[in-house]
Amino acid sequence: MLYSSGTTGRPKGVSGKLPQGEIDTPDALSMLVAMLYGLNAETIYLSPAPLYHAAPLRYCMAIHKAGGTVIVMEKFDPETYLRLIEHHRVSASQLVPTMFVKMLKLPADVRTRYDLSSLKTAIHAAAPCPVEVKRQMIDWWGPVVYEYYSATEGAGFTAKAGYSSTAVVTSNITTTAKRPPASKPSMAQRSATSAMSMRTAICSSPTAPPIC
Repeated sequence: MLYSSGTTGRPKGVSGKLPQGEIDTPDALSMLVAMLYGLNAETIYLSPAPLYHAAPLRYCMAIHKAGGTVIVMEKFDPETYLRLIEHHRVSASQLVPTMFVKMLKLPADVRTRYDLSSLKTAIHAAAPCPVEVKRQMIDWWGPVVYEYYSATEGAGFTAKAGYSSTAVVTSNITTTAKRPPASKPSMAQRSATSAMSMRTAICSSPTAPPIC
């Protein structure tokens, strides 16, 4: 049972059918993170968020399924987070905008004290990220910041890299972001659409995994 954090009032539980088959059987989320973010057996993933939230738990499970390494913080602390990236040579992580804000409030000498060059993928979700906050994070970390919007129930998914948008189709839902009408879909867009097409097929089966 997962509990939605993006809700008001009492926490709301979200349950799904248990997956069938071997533990390493590919599922929709595993395919999605591999295609969108290149997460695989070489990934060293740092989770600064509690595992009773849907996204942190699911992403940690996906990295484990791929054979990667997962490091879980007991509690988020901005400087400790930076220190762990340097110490473990972390290559991927998932955060929320509030964590960005807390790190940006650190003194400049603290923010530049740690080597973050190993970080290739910084995913954020759960709440809207102010443009200026994201701009400062990209200026600091480089073009490694990725955003997505979804829900615990897995009803839809939209992904962004930096400030560019990706339109993805899920089962019975189309989420479209603005882009120039004459532009061709990028590799990331084609990959995301392909992954979500696979998800649609999986979610329509009687043995759908929990993220459906």
